[in-house]
Amino acid sequence: MRRILFFVDRLLRGGIQSFLKVVCSNLPKDKFDISILVLDDGKDYSELEKEFIDVGVKLYKLDGIWLTHFSDYKEYKNKLDNFFSLNQFDIVHINSGPKNCVVARYAKKHNVKKIIYHSHNTNYQTKNLLKKLYGNYLKFKVKKYCTHYLACSYKAAEWLFFKKTLRSSNFEIIHNPISVDDFAFNQNKRNVVRNEFGLGNDFVIGNIGRFSRQKNQSFLVEVVSELSKIYPNVKLAFVGCGELEQELKKHTEELHIMENVVFFGFRKDVETVINSFDLFVLTSLYEGYPIVSIEAQANGLPCLMSNTITEEALLKENSNMLDLKSGPKNWANFILSNYINKPNKRIPPENINEYGCDYIVNQLIEFYDR
Repeated sequence: MRRILFFVDRLLRGGIQSFLKVVCSNLPKDKFDISILVLDDGKDYSELEKEFIDVGVKLYKLDGIWLTHFSDYKEYKNKLDNFFSLNQFDIVHINSGPKNCVVARYAKKHNVKKIIYHSHNTNYQTKNLLKKLYGNYLKFKVKKYCTHYLACSYKAAEWLFFKKTLRSSNFEIIHNPISVDDFAFNQNKRNVVRNEFGLGNDFVIGNIGRFSRQKNQSFLVEVVSELSKIYPNVKLAFVGCGELEQELKKHTEELHIMENVVFFGFRKDVETVINSFDLFVLTSLYEGYPIVSIEAQANGLPCLMSNTITEEALLKENSNMLDLKSGPKNWANFILSNYINKPNKRIPPENINEYGCDYIVNQLIEFYDR
């Protein structure tokens, strides 16, 4: 049995954590002893932590460690050195941007044979130029300490790794997996959700994700504001929560479209509420590979996404990308012409099974076996 350690900075609900949940739930327990290492931002994530424990995962936390300032690295390194001196692993699988390359450094110091860095994004979450420059420097350290490389898309790979790495046999694209059958369209679920939120026969644009600068939902609110002027029977349904929620609600008030925007709140049953949508829209400033877009297309929904997102996320013929710089009015006109006036046939893409849990987990096991 091989001991595998996954690293993620924290167990909040997000795309990386969803990926890990699927992988940890489906890796054969007779072949892998699974652990997760997280940092400590001082917040309570016990609900999701329990879900991982319930599927047989051991959790480790570096208490008091959270990277806010450059000075935080000193104690971080000491605790990592101590952690790897006390715990032995065959594989360390790091899901992070370059700032956590020190995990790879101390895994290598303590003789871990396979050290994998997995890129899930295409930009830094910080606006701080100095931190971005330091992050670019740390990309060289990722190359120095790791033995294998994964990415959720080629765009995510190009952002974190060097071109030579992408040509290596130790590199592979692993898409984020979904439970394909759970997201199949269901008319009864659609009726229930639409009745619950009073959506009637309106055209519903859906967005799923945390309310943050990266997700750029304020732009989507402006799109719907423009669209409502030419097509009043439109609703924007937000599913999620986050630090910018109140700011977003205030924005809808300022644009006088409160009656056109519905906040579903945080939902565990995304596979149910997604049936109520007619179009799925992502206006993110950057994404590695948005798993929610694959879930939406598995439901048969068309997707409209910003062109900052990798084109690999376009699976359906009627899914498209637009430039954010073209502005909310052009987005509104595009939605009217291409989706509202052209009813969607709720058919999933032919290759959707390639994003299923079994397919992706088997692909990952083969990569571990190299």
